Amino acid sequence: MNELAATIDLRRQGHTEEAMVIVREGRGRRLMVAIRAEATRMLAREATRLHEREREAAVGRRRLTIIVGGIWMLFFLSVTTALGVAIRGMRRVRRVYEQLKQNEGALRAVADNASDLVRMIGEDGQLVYVSPSCERMLGYSREEMMAMPPRAVLPEEERENAQKMIMGAQAGLAETGRFVHRLRTKAGDLRWFETYYCLVREGTKKTTRIHLTSRDINERRMQENASKAQADLLRNLSLRDELTTLFNRRGFLEHAQQALRAAARAKQPASLFYVDLNGMKRINDSLGHQMGDRAIVATAQILARVFRDADIVARLGGDEFAILAAACGGEQVAIVRKRLMAALDELNQSRKEPFQLSVSVGEGIYDPQAPSTLEDLLESADRAMYEEKRGRGQRTASIEPHSAPSPRE
Repeated sequence: MNELAATIDLRRQGHTEEAMVIVREGRGRRLMVAIRAEATRMLAREATRLHEREREAAVGRRRLTIIVGGIWMLFFLSVTTALGVAIRGMRRVRRVYEQLKQNEGALRAVADNASDLVRMIGEDGQLVYVSPSCERMLGYSREEMMAMPPRAVLPEEERENAQKMIMGAQAGLAETGRFVHRLRTKAGDLRWFETYYCLVREGTKKTTRIHLTSRDINERRMQENASKAQADLLRNLSLRDELTTLFNRRGFLEHAQQALRAAARAKQPASLFYVDLNGMKRINDSLGHQMGDRAIVATAQILARVFRDADIVARLGGDEFAILAAACGGEQVAIVRKRLMAALDELNQSRKEPFQLSVSVGEGIYDPQAPSTLEDLLESADRAMYEEKRGRGQRTASIEPHSAPSPRE
């Protein structure tokens, strides 16, 4: 009765969640089962006592025929008193029994009015109770839910896990627990739920039931997924160069490290190309920084076209680029360099821009038999690039901007 009073008080005070915790834990039901058993024992004891007293009364009546009137009257009063006590005891037991019935009805009323989806699965795996909230949450009436097996509202891919959970609970492996899953509505939609389950035993009987309380978390789940997608987008943007959309230095270092680890596991070579756009200062000074940005973007587009999708192409900053080409050994380096120069010549011959592109390239070769770090490869390729740049600078200008168009043109 105290358990019921506490539950009802919590519900009236608006603490529905705490009240539902008491209901889900099944403490009230266990108390009612215990009280019902005690009431049965009390009834049996009182019945035995009444039988004994009635027998004693019969013996007393036989003795009354030979006992003086005073003793007879005293015995009669004793019997009357004993009968009164017995009757009062019977009435008290009857009141307790009626109170138990009311308490059970009150607890069921709490479950019926719960905002969560409450279900009870019997020992045979079929539903023995479902709360009216099923119609609001899933679109099924109580009659429709009771007629379906519990797994009918589960998606196909989640039924096996649910069956294992039920079997484990019935076997006593995990009598309480929590899991997140989806349920199919009558309209065919899938909604996310967080379900708490507990094993309920019927007194001393071996039969067990599984109590399920499912809370709709679909909106929260959708918000979490949206937040995760936004976080992934922001992280991806943080790894990309805003001007060229290639990886930036941070993105290059992160992905190149992963690629080198994969090359080490596969025992395959890799090559790191360090590319510098020649004459960038001349373009900026002669044609303006906007045209300089166009030169950088054009170079990035050529690099993205020359190298494979699996290769990691990045703008490290300014006019410097780096590319890590997987499964690219010493023989392939010359082929890649030749394709790059051909792409540059093709762009310059098209004369679509008022400048000509020229780059200096250095390479660092990763040998899986004698692995080197990414920093070592960058330093080696950077050094080779500057050696080529010095040689190119001694022979001819690296970038030759076209004459700027006149205002009339």
